Amino acid sequence: MGLDLLGWRPGFEPYYLPYRLQGLQVGRVVEEHRYVYTIMTGAKRALQAAVSGKFRYASEHKRDYPVVGDWVVYRQAEDMAQGTIHAVIPRFSQVSRKAAGNVTEEQVLVANIDTLFLVNSCSTILISADWNGTWSWRKRAAQLPSSS
Repeated sequence: MGLDLLGWRPGFEPYYLPYRLQGLQVGRVVEEHRYVYTIMTGAKRALQAAVSGKFRYASEHKRDYPVVGDWVVYRQAEDMAQGTIHAVIPRFSQVSRKAAGNVTEEQVLVANIDTLFLVNSCSTILISADWNGTWSWRKRAAQLPSSS
Protein backbone atom coordinates (compact mmCIF):
# COMPACT_ATOMS: atom_id res chain seq x y z
CA MET A 1 0.00 0.00 0.00
CA GLY A 2 1.37 3.37 -0.96
CA LEU A 3 0.93 6.70 0.74
CA ASP A 4 -1.54 7.76 -1.96
CA LEU A 5 -4.03 5.16 -0.68
CA LEU A 6 -3.76 6.77 2.75
CA GLY A 7 -4.59 10.18 1.25
CA TRP A 8 -1.17 11.64 0.43
CA ARG A 9 -1.43 14.63 -1.91
CA PRO A 10 1.28 16.17 -4.10
CA GLY A 11 0.69 19.46 -2.26
CA PHE A 12 2.27 17.95 0.87
CA GLU A 13 5.57 17.22 -0.89
CA PRO A 14 7.17 20.70 -0.51
CA TYR A 15 6.60 20.54 3.27
CA TYR A 16 8.11 17.06 3.49
CA LEU A 17 11.15 17.60 1.24
CA PRO A 18 13.46 19.20 3.87
CA TYR A 19 12.77 16.31 6.24
CA ARG A 20 13.30 13.68 3.56
CA LEU A 21 16.78 15.08 2.98
CA GLN A 22 17.45 14.45 6.71
CA GLY A 23 16.44 10.79 6.34
CA LEU A 24 13.05 11.13 8.06
CA GLN A 25 9.91 9.33 6.91
CA VAL A 26 6.27 10.37 6.58
CA GLY A 27 3.14 8.60 7.82
CA ARG A 28 -0.48 9.26 8.74
CA VAL A 29 -1.85 9.28 12.28
CA VAL A 30 -4.72 6.78 12.63
CA GLU A 31 -5.02 6.62 16.46
CA GLU A 32 -4.15 8.78 19.43
CA HIS A 33 -3.99 7.58 23.03
CA ARG A 34 -2.66 10.13 25.52
CA TYR A 35 0.23 11.42 23.42
CA VAL A 36 1.05 8.00 21.95
CA TYR A 37 0.18 7.83 18.29
CA THR A 38 -0.35 4.99 15.84
CA ILE A 39 1.08 5.88 12.44
CA MET A 40 0.32 4.07 9.20
CA THR A 41 3.22 3.94 6.81
CA GLY A 42 3.19 3.19 3.12
CA ALA A 43 4.31 -0.38 3.83
CA LYS A 44 1.04 -1.58 5.46
CA ARG A 45 2.65 -1.25 8.88
CA ALA A 46 1.36 0.39 11.99
CA LEU A 47 3.96 2.09 14.12
CA GLN A 48 3.68 3.43 17.68
CA ALA A 49 5.26 6.86 18.11
CA ALA A 50 5.51 9.77 20.54
CA VAL A 51 6.51 13.35 19.86
CA SER A 52 10.13 14.35 20.36
CA GLY A 53 11.24 16.54 23.24
CA LYS A 54 12.09 19.33 20.81
CA PHE A 55 8.59 19.10 19.33
CA ARG A 56 7.02 19.20 22.80
CA TYR A 57 9.12 22.22 23.79
CA ALA A 58 8.27 24.13 20.58
CA SER A 59 4.51 23.44 20.79
CA GLU A 60 2.66 26.28 22.47
CA HIS A 61 -0.84 24.78 22.37
CA LYS A 62 -2.53 21.39 22.30
CA ARG A 63 -3.70 22.15 18.75
CA ASP A 64 -0.05 21.99 17.64
CA TYR A 65 0.11 18.28 18.50
CA PRO A 66 -0.82 15.57 15.97
CA VAL A 67 -4.43 14.40 15.70
CA VAL A 68 -6.04 11.59 13.73
CA GLY A 69 -5.67 12.36 10.03
CA ASP A 70 -2.46 14.37 10.34
CA TRP A 71 0.57 13.62 8.23
CA VAL A 72 3.62 13.47 10.48
CA VAL A 73 7.36 13.29 9.89
CA TYR A 74 9.00 10.65 12.06
CA ARG A 75 12.18 8.69 12.63
CA GLN A 76 11.79 4.97 13.11
CA ALA A 77 13.63 3.40 16.03
CA GLU A 78 16.15 0.63 15.46
CA ASP A 79 13.73 -1.99 16.80
CA MET A 80 11.36 -0.99 13.92
CA ALA A 81 8.28 -1.09 16.22
CA GLN A 82 8.45 2.45 17.55
CA GLY A 83 9.26 5.91 16.32
CA THR A 84 9.60 9.56 17.24
CA ILE A 85 7.48 12.29 15.65
CA HIS A 86 9.49 15.38 14.72
CA ALA A 87 6.95 17.49 12.81
CA VAL A 88 3.37 17.74 11.58
CA ILE A 89 2.83 18.54 7.89
CA PRO A 90 0.52 21.63 7.68
CA ARG A 91 -3.18 20.68 7.66
CA PHE A 92 -5.42 21.52 4.72
CA SER A 93 -8.59 21.07 6.80
CA GLN A 94 -9.62 20.33 10.36
CA VAL A 95 -12.66 19.86 12.57
CA SER A 96 -12.28 21.56 15.92
CA ARG A 97 -14.26 22.76 18.90
CA LYS A 98 -13.77 24.66 22.12
CA ALA A 99 -11.94 22.45 24.59
CA ALA A 100 -13.84 21.26 27.63
CA GLY A 101 -13.57 23.22 30.86
CA ASN A 102 -13.12 26.88 31.64
CA VAL A 103 -10.10 27.37 29.38
CA THR A 104 -10.76 29.04 26.03
CA GLU A 105 -8.66 26.80 23.84
CA GLU A 106 -9.22 25.09 20.52
CA GLN A 107 -9.38 21.29 20.46
CA VAL A 108 -8.72 19.80 17.04
CA LEU A 109 -10.69 16.58 16.66
CA VAL A 110 -9.58 15.39 13.22
CA ALA A 111 -7.49 16.78 10.36
CA ASN A 112 -7.08 16.53 6.60
CA ILE A 113 -10.54 15.25 5.76
CA ASP A 114 -12.35 15.62 2.43
CA THR A 115 -15.92 14.81 3.44
CA LEU A 116 -17.75 15.15 6.74
CA PHE A 117 -21.12 13.61 7.55
CA LEU A 118 -23.06 15.07 10.46
CA VAL A 119 -25.74 12.82 11.91
CA ASN A 120 -28.31 14.05 14.39
CA SER A 121 -31.21 12.39 16.19
CA CYS A 122 -34.75 13.58 15.64
CA SER A 123 -35.91 12.19 18.97
CA THR A 124 -37.82 14.64 21.15
CA ILE A 125 -36.17 13.07 24.18
CA LEU A 126 -32.67 14.07 23.06
CA ILE A 127 -33.33 17.46 21.48
CA SER A 128 -36.00 20.14 21.44
CA ALA A 129 -39.39 19.47 19.90
CA ASP A 130 -38.76 22.01 17.15
CA TRP A 131 -36.28 19.58 15.58
CA ASN A 132 -38.83 16.79 15.37
CA GLY A 133 -40.23 16.80 11.83
CA THR A 134 -43.63 15.40 12.85
CA TRP A 135 -44.03 17.95 15.63
CA SER A 136 -43.04 20.80 13.32
CA TRP A 137 -45.59 19.64 10.73
CA ARG A 138 -48.36 19.50 13.38
CA LYS A 139 -47.38 22.93 14.65
CA ARG A 140 -47.59 24.43 11.14
CA ALA A 141 -50.89 22.64 10.39
CA ALA A 142 -52.44 24.07 13.55
CA GLN A 143 -51.55 27.58 12.39
CA LEU A 144 -53.20 27.20 8.93
CA PRO A 145 -56.63 28.78 8.46
CA SER A 146 -59.51 26.33 8.13
CA SER A 147 -61.01 25.82 4.66
CA SER A 148 -64.65 26.02 5.82
